[in-house]
Amino acid sequence: MVQIAQLKYRVVISEDKEFGDLAFRDGQFPMALIRIALPDLGSAEKAERLLDVVEMERERLVGHLIVIEPARVRTRPLL
Repeated sequence: MVQIAQLKYRVVISEDKEFGDLAFRDGQFPMALIRIALPDLGSAEKAERLLDVVEMERERLVGHLIVIEPARVRTRPLL
């Protein structure tokens, strides 16, 4: 999936922690990787928070891993 995201210049969004770990291990990165770590929220609330974060982080989205947690948003470069 990461290879397809690279080819098509897409953002990968996942709730799976290991997915981000695999991208770093393999050195194959999508345009951006967003991990949602909000286990206590329903789908609608997660989607709303995701949209808010994408709007806030729009300038730093490309080339970054963004982890959305209940109390904070962490950002780190993919490369």
